[in-house]
Amino acid sequence: MAHSSILSASRQSTRFLIPGACLEAIALFVLSGCTRLQVRLGSKVHLEAIPVKSMEARLAKGPGIVPGQKSSLVAVITDADGKVLQTEGAGHGKVLWSDLKVTASVVTANKKGVVALPRDPRVSDGKMPHVTITVPSHPDIRAELDIPVRYDYNFISNFSGSSAPAVSTAPMDWTARAAASAPSIPITPLQAETDRTGPMARTARTADAEKMLHPYKSGWPSDQEAILFSRWT
Repeated sequence: MAHSSILSASRQSTRFLIPGACLEAIALFVLSGCTRLQVRLGSKVHLEAIPVKSMEARLAKGPGIVPGQKSSLVAVITDADGKVLQTEGAGHGKVLWSDLKVTASVVTANKKGVVALPRDPRVSDGKMPHVTITVPSHPDIRAELDIPVRYDYNFISNFSGSSAPAVSTAPMDWTARAAASAPSIPITPLQAETDRTGPMARTARTADAEKMLHPYKSGWPSDQEAILFSRWT
C-alpha cells in the first residue's frame, strides 16, 4: 500500500516537472530567436543589408557626463536613399547594437551602447572622454564623439580618515601621583619694606602704619602656616 502511494506521488510530481521543463525550453528558444524574428517582422534591421552612407553619434541625455553617471549612446545612420535609421534602446530605432562596434577612452561602453564615467573625478580630470563607433560590415563608416565631463551636480565628499588609536591615561596618572608625593617647599613670608632714608620713612614712624598695609593670604596645602603678603597703598 505504501509502495503504491509513493508511485502515485512520483507520477504527479513528474506531471508537473515536464510542463515546467517545456516552458523553460520554449522561453530559451524564443529568446534566442527573438532577434531573428524581429528582423523578419521588420522591427529590427541588419546593417549588412543596408547601403550605409554616413553615421553620427550623440548622447541620449544631452552633451556631457558627470563622474559616476551612465548615459546611453544613440547612433544615427543614413542610407544611400537618405533614409535615417537609429539604434535600438535609447534611440528607439531598428539598428541592432550587435551590428556596431564601440571603442571608448576614459569612459567605458557595454554592448548595448551605454557609456559610464568612473565615480572618482581624478580619473577624468583634465581629460576628454571619447567614443568611436564603427560598422564591421561597412569598414569605411565611422562616427566620432567627444563627451565633455561636467561637474555641475550635487555630490558628497567624505574625507574621514582611519580611526585614531586609544589614548592611554598612564602618563597623566603618573604625573598626578608624582605631584601628590612631592615634598612641600617652605616659603619665607615676605616682609613689608620701608625706605628709612626716603619718603617712606614717615610712614614707618606713624602710628597708623598698619592701616596702610593690606594683607593677602596665599600658598598651597603644606605643613607651613598661611603665608602673609603685604603691599603698600
